[in-house]
Amino acid sequence: MAYIGQQNTADTRLYEAVEYGLYSDPRSKSPLATTNGALLVNGGTTMLPMINFNFALIAPTSGYFYSGETVTTGFYVGGTQIKLCKPGCRPRTQKVNGNYPWKSGAAGTAYINRFTDGEVWISGTPNSRSGSQLSYKLNQAVSLPRGIRYLIVQVVGGGGGGSYRGLGASTSGCGGSSAIGVCMIKLPENGYATITVGGAGAGSDAMMGDGYPGGDSKITCGSFYFTAGGGKPGTYGTFGGGGGAGGTVSTSGDNADGRIIVQGNGNAGSQGSPGIGVSRSYTDWAPEGGTSNWVSAAGGAGATSAYGSGSPGVIGDIIMSY
Repeated sequence: MAYIGQQNTADTRLYEAVEYGLYSDPRSKSPLATTNGALLVNGGTTMLPMINFNFALIAPTSGYFYSGETVTTGFYVGGTQIKLCKPGCRPRTQKVNGNYPWKSGAAGTAYINRFTDGEVWISGTPNSRSGSQLSYKLNQAVSLPRGIRYLIVQVVGGGGGGSYRGLGASTSGCGGSSAIGVCMIKLPENGYATITVGGAGAGSDAMMGDGYPGGDSKITCGSFYFTAGGGKPGTYGTFGGGGGAGGTVSTSGDNADGRIIVQGNGNAGSQGSPGIGVSRSYTDWAPEGGTSNWVSAAGGAGATSAYGSGSPGVIGDIIMSY
């Protein structure tokens, strides 16, 4: 286990060895943290200055997937030896400056690339430092995340498309909504996880045509995977269409590389109504709590008039939090 020893001045290796954040960070603070960037030691009676250290030290947790990721220090408060979190090992489902750290905007495949220096990038190619930077190097004194190992990932498939409606058909079929899931993954020290965002199922514009299925969204990290299936399409019928089934979940189940926090299969469409998005909520996987709410992708409507085209479903989504 990593160890940080007490010295006459604060050990500057804390920069690289532990998790810290702004004093406004909602995560619980270690008793070593003070509002003036100093360390409180010797049973809570002595202030030990921390040169150029203007961030709060984050307290470890117990009972979570990431809880064992700690560093033992040589500091004591009230006779208790203090442990701190390793960098990148204290996730929450939280926004940064009003936004999630990363949100997909289009269908396709991308890679969560992690490097031994602590940088994490979301890129179109594996093992690349390009695209969107999610995490900084361990030795950078920044308030943004450093060395991310654990990520919370929302996975939503695409909604199914609605069907065509012929002249003789009284109704058309509507698409089903997608499956949904929220997972926590542990990134490799040096390597990548793969994400795929499922596109929306197109509505049919062909005579006597069914809609198109929504694409599956998936995350794969080591031996862990989670797939949120896309909604099935609405179908055409001479005298009335049929609704598409909801998307379903497929997963490896919990293992050393990932955990499922919440999941749900999609809702079926009908002749008159698209499958509505499945709503899932959970208490945040952190001792600070708070409820997070997510909705899966809805299906597309069937055509509403003779010889009309069906509507597309809603595009899939992947959102990452730390």
